[in-house]
Amino acid sequence: MRHAYLIMAHSDFYLLQRLIQAIDNPDGDIFLHLDAKNKYLSEDVKKLEASVKYSHLNIYSQIPVFLGGGKTQIECELFLMNKALLGGYTYYHLLSGQDFLLKQVQDIQNFFSTHNGKEFLAVDISPLNFNLMLSRIDQYHWIFNNRHLTMAFDWVNRIVQKCLGIHRLNDKNRAYFAKGMNWASMTQSFVKCILQEQEKILKLASHALCFDEMYKQMIYKAHQNEFQLYKEINLSEENLQIPRYHLEVVATMHKVDWSRGTPYTYRMADYNELISSPCCFARKFNSNIDRNIIDKLYEYIMKK
Repeated sequence: MRHAYLIMAHSDFYLLQRLIQAIDNPDGDIFLHLDAKNKYLSEDVKKLEASVKYSHLNIYSQIPVFLGGGKTQIECELFLMNKALLGGYTYYHLLSGQDFLLKQVQDIQNFFSTHNGKEFLAVDISPLNFNLMLSRIDQYHWIFNNRHLTMAFDWVNRIVQKCLGIHRLNDKNRAYFAKGMNWASMTQSFVKCILQEQEKILKLASHALCFDEMYKQMIYKAHQNEFQLYKEINLSEENLQIPRYHLEVVATMHKVDWSRGTPYTYRMADYNELISSPCCFARKFNSNIDRNIIDKLYEYIMKK
């Protein structure tokens, strides 16, 4: 089995270099996109290229990516999927430049080999926050470079469209609506299915909010007879007390903590919690906040 690691990064070259070094192995290749909004020193890029001995490292900087709302993040994800699909990998792991591994890469790849054919995707169709999330795609939204301006304009915009009865989705698309964590590990078949629908995805992504947390889930729901999830998210009345993100972490094997931040940035105090987690990946880290936890995890992974 061969693996493709699709990484979207915008800064923190120290963390990024450590992440690439941890991933580097003969059975995995890396497809890295550096946010085109930023200017990168050639020395930094050369350090990244020098970090790999076994993997093929492919570096791109095509798209200025604005996170947390608009179309550009989805364009970047689809761009990396298109580039990696040519390699015919078994799994495609979508990561951010603020991620890190929690296990040795060979152990991670063995885990996915054991569960080969499953989609590690959080698909939540529960009624919890359903209408709020649906409105992020069912109404027209305008995304500005200033987050506060976007939020202020959007508050008024939602009210006006609700009063006028404006809807973007037809009944078919509405029936396929689902939501969940953006980060995922997907089979080649599922990635192909996404890319077959990329024109429709990009059309819906225009004037949508946080559609990166919906489009994969909607593709799955439209083709759910063809694919099998690793874990289903079941927010029944019996387990509504369980935070949704806990279930999403289990479904994706991607540890993200929304209880302490948006999301929380891990620190040295969290080391034991991280290495005892069953998850393969974790987000987020920042070398400017705590470089020691990155180094400690790197040493743990490489020694193991």
